[in-house]
Amino acid sequence: EMANLETKYQTEKKEQQINLLTAENKIKNQRIRLGWLFIAMLFLSITLVLALLYFRRKQSIYKEGELKQQLLRSQMNPHFIFNVLGSIQSFLYKNESGKAADYLSKFASMIRSVLAFSSEEKISLNDEITMLKNYIELERIRMENPFDVEFLMDSEMETDFIEIPPMIIQPFVENAIKHGLQNLSYSGKLTISLEEK
Repeated sequence: EMANLETKYQTEKKEQQINLLTAENKIKNQRIRLGWLFIAMLFLSITLVLALLYFRRKQSIYKEGELKQQLLRSQMNPHFIFNVLGSIQSFLYKNESGKAADYLSKFASMIRSVLAFSSEEKISLNDEITMLKNYIELERIRMENPFDVEFLMDSEMETDFIEIPPMIIQPFVENAIKHGLQNLSYSGKLTISLEEK
């Protein structure tokens, strides 16, 4: 009987040890799972923070570009403005009030367009062309040998529905006039070709 009791005691002791080891293993497994979960959460958090920083940086670069573009749009070459005012003054000195009024009207229309478009991100191509025509006409009137102007574009191009950033074509036209047509002793030609691609 003593032997049986000893065996039973040893068996119960081993079962307790097995239960204890099983409980310890469960705790270890839970700790390992919690550790992996913590690492995964940490990795996810770092990824989210990096993604947020990346998008914020992209957004700030975009905003900076937008502000630069808005600044460019809101600026108009002061030299051009003084030339226009000088031309109006010249017409008035020559008693050509009709020409001065017409010139002033075109200038006012162009300035109104520039101011209206400066707050817009995009405008229709048709609005840009209208503003360009006003600008070109002002430049033509000032010259001794006015140049010819030609707009080449597909008749099926829907200029009312095509949107572009405002004042994006004007600097190219201004440079073409300033460096290509301004000091000619004959009448030059400005061709503006617009294609939808």
